[in-house]
Amino acid sequence: MKKVNNNKGFTMVELLAVITVLGILSTVAIVAVSRYIYQARDDSYDSMLSAAYEATQTYVMEKGLDNKLLSGAVLSVNINQLIENDLMEKPINPQTHNADCTGTVKFKLKKTADLSKVDTVDTIVYQVSIHCPPSTDKVQIFPKDAVYQSETF
Repeated sequence: MKKVNNNKGFTMVELLAVITVLGILSTVAIVAVSRYIYQARDDSYDSMLSAAYEATQTYVMEKGLDNKLLSGAVLSVNINQLIENDLMEKPINPQTHNADCTGTVKFKLKKTADLSKVDTVDTIVYQVSIHCPPSTDKVQIFPKDAVYQSETF
């Protein structure tokens, strides 16, 4: 009687090798995707900070706050005031996707020497602070020139 050799399956070693390779590939993919997610969140916060900065610039002009700034005062505006004046939309929390972010923008007049002239240049410096629950706080100084980044409010 002739014995039929019917080995049409995979061996245990071959299956383990495939599972190991798939595990390594999935780990690399998860790390790469999570890096993109965190970068997208940071970009979202940067967009919120820039939107609040631009809205506050418009707010200062519309409300005529230039004279108060000339006196050396540090002024502030709440993000909700900018939203109520239709200058910006309610910021969306990139982590929870809820409209629960709050914040303030402080601004003051900064006089800097213009070396090309015997004069000073008046620049409004803005400090934008955004808080998104549960625990994310972002602060940015505008303009983003190195001259102003050490400003304190």
